[in-house]
Amino acid sequence: MCRILGVSRAQYYRYRSPKPSKRRAKDVDLKQRILRIFAEFKQRYGVMKIHHELNLELQPLQRRCSPRRISRLMKELDI
Repeated sequence: MCRILGVSRAQYYRYRSPKPSKRRAKDVDLKQRILRIFAEFKQRYGVMKIHHELNLELQPLQRRCSPRRISRLMKELDI
């Protein structure tokens, strides 16, 4: 069947059972945290202040996040 469709087996099985990448899963978590921080500070915080608060929150987990990534996620959330 793959030969007829002109795709490799790997592409076929990837299409058949897609699972989100690690980065997408982390983005979902970060979006929830960003929304919570944004609401907590009465929707006044911008990218840099959210970046600071978020990195304070992620520090015990030994994770970091760049302001550029936060900006991208905020644009996706329309905030």
